[in-house]
Amino acid sequence: MIQNPSTAKVSVYVKTLFLLFFLTVSYSGLYAQKQVVSPVYTNVSEHIKAYYESLPVDYASSSSKKYPLIIFLHGVVELGAGTSSTLPKIKNNSGLARVIDKGNFPTKFTVGGKDYSFIVIAPQFASQSNSAKSIDDLIAHVTKKYRVDETRIYLTGLSMGGGMTYDYVGNNKQNAEKIAAILPVCPAMTSTDFKASNIAQAKLPVWITVNSGDAASYPTNAKDAVAKIKALHSTSQMPWITVFNKSGHDAWTQTYDTNFKQGGYNVFEWLLLHSRGTSQPAVTTNPPTASAGSNQTITLPTSTATLNASGSKASSGTSISSYAWTKVSGPAVGKITSASASNTTATGLTTAGTYVFEVKVTDNKGASATGRVTITVKAVTTTPPAVKVGINQTITLPTSTVTLNASNSAASSGASISSYEWSKVSGPAVGKITSASAAKTTVTGLTTAGTYVFEMKVTDNKGASATGKVTITVKAATSSRKTGEEVADVEKETPVLTAPVNNLEVKINPNPVTTSMNVWVDSKHSGKTSIQVYSITGTLLMQKEFLKNTPGLINQSFDVSNLPRGVYVVHVTLDGKERKAVQMIKQ
Repeated sequence: MIQNPSTAKVSVYVKTLFLLFFLTVSYSGLYAQKQVVSPVYTNVSEHIKAYYESLPVDYASSSSKKYPLIIFLHGVVELGAGTSSTLPKIKNNSGLARVIDKGNFPTKFTVGGKDYSFIVIAPQFASQSNSAKSIDDLIAHVTKKYRVDETRIYLTGLSMGGGMTYDYVGNNKQNAEKIAAILPVCPAMTSTDFKASNIAQAKLPVWITVNSGDAASYPTNAKDAVAKIKALHSTSQMPWITVFNKSGHDAWTQTYDTNFKQGGYNVFEWLLLHSRGTSQPAVTTNPPTASAGSNQTITLPTSTATLNASGSKASSGTSISSYAWTKVSGPAVGKITSASASNTTATGLTTAGTYVFEVKVTDNKGASATGRVTITVKAVTTTPPAVKVGINQTITLPTSTVTLNASNSAASSGASISSYEWSKVSGPAVGKITSASAAKTTVTGLTTAGTYVFEMKVTDNKGASATGKVTITVKAATSSRKTGEEVADVEKETPVLTAPVNNLEVKINPNPVTTSMNVWVDSKHSGKTSIQVYSITGTLLMQKEFLKNTPGLINQSFDVSNLPRGVYVVHVTLDGKERKAVQMIKQ
């Protein structure tokens, strides 16, 4: 069958469009994937028995393509034997392997108009010993097994691994010449002129990151290493250093964050700027210096802090063109007043906690740097008011009213008393507080003898409160007898003593008494016994009844510590037949 030429052209056109659509969808789907880490257990060297590999998403489908290689060296905490139980520390604890495992590593980077994807290898070291030999063995193993672009081999590591990275190239010029660039992060290292000379002669690009608030040796050694390399600048690449304005050892989280850039590049883009055996692109090596000011602490209810980046500086020949403030972490509240100003405020910091704000400073050539400041917001601390309710009081019936006075109570510095509240805590059921919300008031109707306890609650204008208690003792009514009468007279007028005394002997010991009184009762009779203590005016103050089971001497003890000093009468009655009264003196 002969096909119409026009129809044939349309058919070819449709097929071409379909093929382009298929390729576009396939390409988009490919880069929508995430790069992952996979364990590889193999005997690489004496101290490396396993590593994690992370291959580009198009590695299997691009059988002839070679890829740049990043070797990531871990910290001392992740040392292990390279077994299935120890290797996961590499991806679980920190660093680049963790970034990839969490899905935060881009599948490609575009530098100089070209797309790149990395092979990333993260070995586990069993020991720090002879690390240079272990790294040599690893590079040989990886370049043999994988399609590596050997002009683009990069070393990076944190803490111990950062020190291994620097020492590998610093102690051997030949090693430095086969590495395209290094990125030591908070490296545990010692800088020397010898190391700096090897790096400079190899013209090896270096970028070191470290925290200003790390242990003193880390920022000091990092700055010293960069200074030694800079001194040899005529023969070396200009080294970079980033000192993050933060405390602690963790400089890797920010370093490996692709949103962090210096000179317009994140660390992975910066690595790709460099390769062995090719001319190096021009790189802005003098970005501005970003300063977010000193860390601050405020205490609620103060909820505003000043953000000040005026200490930031542009490098020679440039000027700062923009500022951009953002909140990095902290409670959900808080607002930046003017995010594009060098000096601004953070308002609404109404929740206690730690807030971190970051300023990005960009110069007129597009180079940028970041700085951070920490604002600590403390919860309000208030000293409660001091409550004063006066001394305890004693009244004797028929007096039944007392005054309660808390007007001498005082609020703490910077506060004022906003309310008073009186309440009865314990005591007989009678009694009424005249005005419970007044500092000074009266209690009426205390018509029952006993002990009453009243409490005052004082609250200040900041919500802090405190309490104080006062005791009111109400005594029973006393007789109209005059003080100073003889005991004999009391005996004559007290009905309980009208019967004749037989063979009953009563003795007080000690006498005078201070706190405890013993009453000795001696009789040949037994039976119900009553001991009563009267005031000299005839008021019954204490009484104890008991059964005297046997003839002879018995002893009963009384606590008289609450009795005031004076003269008292002790009456003893035995079986309603024998009675006796003796005098007791309270000191």
